[in-house]
Amino acid sequence: MNNRDDINSSIDNIKSHMGDPTKGLPEELFVFATTITPMINVDLLVMNDKGQVLMSWRDDLCGTGWHIPGGIIRFKETFHERLIKVGESELHAKITHDDDPCMINQIILKQDVRGHFVSLLYRCYLPDDYVIDNGDIKEGQSGFLKWVDRCPDDFVTGQRDIYKNLWD
Repeated sequence: MNNRDDINSSIDNIKSHMGDPTKGLPEELFVFATTITPMINVDLLVMNDKGQVLMSWRDDLCGTGWHIPGGIIRFKETFHERLIKVGESELHAKITHDDDPCMINQIILKQDVRGHFVSLLYRCYLPDDYVIDNGDIKEGQSGFLKWVDRCPDDFVTGQRDIYKNLWD
């Protein structure tokens, strides 16, 4: 068998274990994909009337610290669909958003995993009666939400470089 046959056989094997890519990928396959191709993600810029930005704590392969909530677009998913799903899963709210991004960025990190993104920042809006509900999540745990009134010192790498001026 030549190299091309080996590659095609490997691809067929992966596809047989992949499932429906519109629902996301198995973690191992997702991590592999992020090491070989840029990912497109949406970030949700949510600001209150005090000029504070709603941020979430993260602790994963992309780093540890505060970040603008967001998500990588799934196969055959629209920007709108991903924004709504991130609002529901990370903010626990039905958000609305502007039609077009207010900022488009390319993030290239030194790390191999999740090292290259095209990031679309959308201005998003919460319902008037929204209240942060962290449930059992404590500050310093992934998913903890907080209104931030200045650029945090522990802003995750990549987002810090492109979003540090949001509070100006």
